[in-house]
Amino acid sequence: RLASSFVFNRSIPREPHLVVTTLLRDLADRNPAFKKALVETIRGDSALRGSHDCKVLFQKLLVDKLNELHGLGPVLFVIDALDECEEGKRKALVAALVETAQTLPDSFRIFVTARPDKDIVNAITNKTATRVLHMNDPTLGFDTAVDIHRYVDSELCVFENDATGPVTKQDRAGIAEKAGVLFQYASVGCKFIKEPPPGLTR
Repeated sequence: RLASSFVFNRSIPREPHLVVTTLLRDLADRNPAFKKALVETIRGDSALRGSHDCKVLFQKLLVDKLNELHGLGPVLFVIDALDECEEGKRKALVAALVETAQTLPDSFRIFVTARPDKDIVNAITNKTATRVLHMNDPTLGFDTAVDIHRYVDSELCVFENDATGPVTKQDRAGIAEKAGVLFQYASVGCKFIKEPPPGLTR
C-alpha cells in the first residue's frame, strides 16, 4: 500500500529532511498506533523536534517505533527524482535511506527514482537490502514502451475523427515510437496536441 510519496524538483529547492518528516506524517495519518507512538516520542524529545539529521529522524522516529509495533504493513514509500535534490545536501539523505533500508521490516519498501548520478549510484550499488534497476534494462524498456503506446492511445483516441485535426491510430503509434521509453516525452506530446498553444492547431 502506498503510504507516502515525496517529489524533488530542481526549480523548487526542498531540504532533504523534509523527505523523512513527510513520510512519517503520512504514515501516522494512516496508522493510529504508529501516530500515537510518534507523538509520544516527539513530545518527550525537544531536540528531535528541530532536528534536520535524516539518519537520526529515520532511526528514532521510524525504525525504533516499528520495533515496538507489529503487523504494520505492507508499506510503500516513493521518493521521486532524488537527483534533483541539491547534490551537496543529498549525501546524508542517501546514506540514511540505504542504512534504513537494511533495518526496516520485510513488509516495508522504499522505491526511489533518480538519474544515475555518480554519488547516488555509488551509495546504493552492492548494498544489502537494495536493488538497482536501470531504465535501459531490455525487459523494463519493453514493458515501458508497451505502456507508453497504451497511454498515448488512450489520451488521443478521442481525436481520431476530430474535424479540426484528426489524430489517427498511425499518428498515435508514431508519437509512442518517438517517445521510446520516455514517459515525459509522451506526456508533453499528448498535452501539446490536446491543448495546442495559441495560434496553432492539430
